[in-house]
Amino acid sequence: MSFLQPGLLLALPMIALPVIIHLINRHRHRTVSWAAMMFLLDAKKMTRGMAKLRQWIILLMRMLAVAGLIFALSRPLTGLWFGSVAGGATDTTIILLDRSASMEQQNLQTGLSKRATALNKLSEILEKTNSGTRVVLIESANLDPMELNLKDDLTSLPQTGPTSTSTDIPALLERGIEYIEANQSGRTDVWLCTDMRANDWDAVSGRWESVRSRASLLKGLRLFLLSYPDKADENLSVRLNRVRQDSSPTQAQLLIDATLHRESISMEPIEVPIGFIINGTRSTHTVMMEGSEFNLQGHAIPIDSKLEKGWGRIVLPSDSNPQDNAHHFVFANPSIQKTVIVSDDPSFAAPVSLVANAPMDRLLQYEVDRVPTADANRIDWESTAMLLWQGVIPKGVLAQQIVNLVNSGRSVIFFPPKSPSNNEIFGHGWDKWSKKTNNMEQPGTWRTDAGLFANTQDGKALPVGNLSIYRHCGIVGTGNILAHLESGKPLLTQAPTTRGGAWFCGTLPQATHSSLAREGVVLYVMLHRAIMNGSRALGMARQITTGKGALDSTTGWTPLGQEQDAFILNREFHAGAYRNTDSQQLVALNLPEGEETPGVVVEEQVEVLLDGIEYQRIDDQAGSLKSLASEIWRIFLLLTSLALVIEAILCLPEKKPTQQILKPS
Repeated sequence: MSFLQPGLLLALPMIALPVIIHLINRHRHRTVSWAAMMFLLDAKKMTRGMAKLRQWIILLMRMLAVAGLIFALSRPLTGLWFGSVAGGATDTTIILLDRSASMEQQNLQTGLSKRATALNKLSEILEKTNSGTRVVLIESANLDPMELNLKDDLTSLPQTGPTSTSTDIPALLERGIEYIEANQSGRTDVWLCTDMRANDWDAVSGRWESVRSRASLLKGLRLFLLSYPDKADENLSVRLNRVRQDSSPTQAQLLIDATLHRESISMEPIEVPIGFIINGTRSTHTVMMEGSEFNLQGHAIPIDSKLEKGWGRIVLPSDSNPQDNAHHFVFANPSIQKTVIVSDDPSFAAPVSLVANAPMDRLLQYEVDRVPTADANRIDWESTAMLLWQGVIPKGVLAQQIVNLVNSGRSVIFFPPKSPSNNEIFGHGWDKWSKKTNNMEQPGTWRTDAGLFANTQDGKALPVGNLSIYRHCGIVGTGNILAHLESGKPLLTQAPTTRGGAWFCGTLPQATHSSLAREGVVLYVMLHRAIMNGSRALGMARQITTGKGALDSTTGWTPLGQEQDAFILNREFHAGAYRNTDSQQLVALNLPEGEETPGVVVEEQVEVLLDGIEYQRIDDQAGSLKSLASEIWRIFLLLTSLALVIEAILCLPEKKPTQQILKPS
């Protein structure tokens, strides 16, 4: 229990007033012995015990009445987990807000989303309890601390609105810890509002160890996990896998591959009308969906044969989450799928060159350029979709060019050199090679929901577990580990980047090191997924994901098929199709991969991730109107009144016995 006016509790010693008054009254009159009274006293002994008990109850009721009045005036709260009389005042309250697209799941009866529900309840708590304290907001899209005025309405701030982004929970916690460390904020309550999506929590990230160790050193830190893990009763989401133009002398058409995800309790077959909007023209295609996923392959939409580029979107019917009901795309004459291989080892360059040059799509043109490390400065960075680097990690200008390549949306995969150095890039580097032995390892676990080793579009798993690893080079860094060996060592790691993709593979596709080249399928899918990822940033039509820095600038972009002033300040956080007014380049912004995946982290995982951090978890639901903290002073006033009524009844004078006089007849 907490109190809005805890200072009034200092008056609790006043409970003793009835006792003091009682003792004073006992000494007001002198006792004078009178012989004739002895007979009355003897007669009263039979009822003395009951009278004494009655006096004690009267005294107790008076004390309870005083106590109830004091507690009522101190305005007690119930259901509030973060305060107590002994806990002391909070110096700073930090709100870590998950603004990911999945937080827009709504309660269809109230129309409130998970995000809006959390903001309403936090606003109420701040209004009731945090007067005089510092309140700081750190939201997942910008990750920039923002000090709030207690008069600010959390629900109306632009920084708390909905977005089409995902959330990096480890990064969100790190920014909160950095703020506490930099400002020495004293006793701090941290409220983490999240829907517990496994994709956002990234339980396999190496950054959790740093979060735990830094947070455990902060004195006075209390973490409150306001979670919304409930799944939607019925929600559909759509993701475009590929769009390409197919032109012939007689016709032209767009070929679309898309995947529908379904979050439902019943999973009964349903008909889903899928809307396709191409340059403002709409068509509808109805499919029968069974299970949790449906793959639409090669859906053809006729277009004008003279059309060189355009925009469109796939639209689903309205449901509990409006943020994942559409996927935007742009199209233009495809760019060359160019791969540059930097290596001094022909036994490495030969197999990966064959794989990268093997076409995955007959409508696309593939190109491979092999460059020795000494000539890396002659790479044509502007036309490169993917870079394969096998050698010592570069430094200086060359390293910066690779960083620029990835930040522009392209891909790079690093393979270990024969002699690793201490150089790092994207926060990652190489450790030592394992010794040459006859022992062979296989991958133990790998991510099947996202990344280069994810399942195919029809749900089939890649044969990653069949790979044989004979030699392995250690990977240094705390990125997202996509595959582990049986020994627990990382085999494939994705480094954190703002855009594009940077991966580190801990072995080589050579017979002396692994069966990657011999098995073929895993290497082929791995490389071509990276090529496809990088090629989206080339040409006149780019497919990129939402997030900070997604667009080169916030000006010069015209929305296509949307309101002209929509999201003018934070366009990069919202899905949509845009045209650059200078270059005429088309860009489609969409949800990051994995955001539509409904899986949540379980309680056991949370306990491991937050081990050593004092935290309390509060599970809530979207649209819930139940307050996190309710005043209960009325209950104490009722108890006070009840105590006074009982005291009054007990104080009523006893009924005197009457004597009956018998008259002689």
